[in-house]
Amino acid sequence: MTNFPRDFNQPPSTETNVKRHIQSNFSEWFSTGMKEDNQTVECSPAYTSQCLRFLLGYYVAAGISIQIDVLEQVGATGWSARIGYHSDDLESVLHLDSIQLDRVLQFWDAVVLAHHELRGTEPTHRERIVCDEQPSFGYMHSGYPIVTHMDVSDPFSEGYILNSNELEKNGAWDLFHEIGHNMQRDYWTYDGADEVTVNIFTLHAMDTICHHQVWIHPWLKDQIKNTWKYIKKGSNFDDWKEDPGVALFIYAQLARGFGWDSHKAVFRQYEQDQPNLDSDQEKIDYWIETFSRQVEYNLVPLFKCWDFPISQSTIDSLSDLKIPEISNEFIDMAPERYQL
Repeated sequence: MTNFPRDFNQPPSTETNVKRHIQSNFSEWFSTGMKEDNQTVECSPAYTSQCLRFLLGYYVAAGISIQIDVLEQVGATGWSARIGYHSDDLESVLHLDSIQLDRVLQFWDAVVLAHHELRGTEPTHRERIVCDEQPSFGYMHSGYPIVTHMDVSDPFSEGYILNSNELEKNGAWDLFHEIGHNMQRDYWTYDGADEVTVNIFTLHAMDTICHHQVWIHPWLKDQIKNTWKYIKKGSNFDDWKEDPGVALFIYAQLARGFGWDSHKAVFRQYEQDQPNLDSDQEKIDYWIETFSRQVEYNLVPLFKCWDFPISQSTIDSLSDLKIPEISNEFIDMAPERYQL
């Protein structure tokens, strides 16, 4: 009524407990009646053609019921909502049957849920990936939607987004990475770490979904040569911030040494506390202290080994904890640096 004055003599009635069956071979929207705010519409799509289904921005497999919460919508405030489906026969999926589609959609659901499981949050919306001839930035970029080049939708491309066999075996580092960007929090991402903390999520999904162990993942193994150079040169934090491949190793060391449960507990602590951290130094100190307290070990020597700047107050506050015995090819290259 607010948006459409004088269109109605009286407020329209709201339909409840109504079932409708709609059959169509066309790509179109269907109105299913007026809905008040904060109600739920349940949709059970059924299809005969072998194509990807779109339902209000959701990928929906045939025969699976979903519930859509009707919230306040622009242009329809307080009295209606447009609920329907849009079905397209897309060239990129015509060779897939419904079982294959279900399998790959479940894979991507698992990736998104793994990211949230690591961070300690629940999904509030679906991730969207749009293939474009000309992304606004780089090969891919994060956001809503995530935007990629067209090769991701090409069934003959190595990066085809619906290739279940390839995805389950090798994952998709680039897309795991972009979804990870959508998970980042400012209070544990400091200057120089934007392209680093995102890959905690990439590594976790690769490990838990695709079963690539953290330390031997091919992407990480490709960074070993530069990491050796970094350590041999004496380790400089400014250089660390310039090379995300080198920088990721300390987070991989934490995952390898203390497991993903420790990361989960730390991230959940952040979600609970939501600390107000103004400077990069505060963010670094808070991460080191929070992780140390979680695993009950003093991690200052590990971060010093990579030349992290650490406040004296943080060093002093963790002095009551035991230093862990960590041994790997990087610490063994310069064992004298692994100390308080």
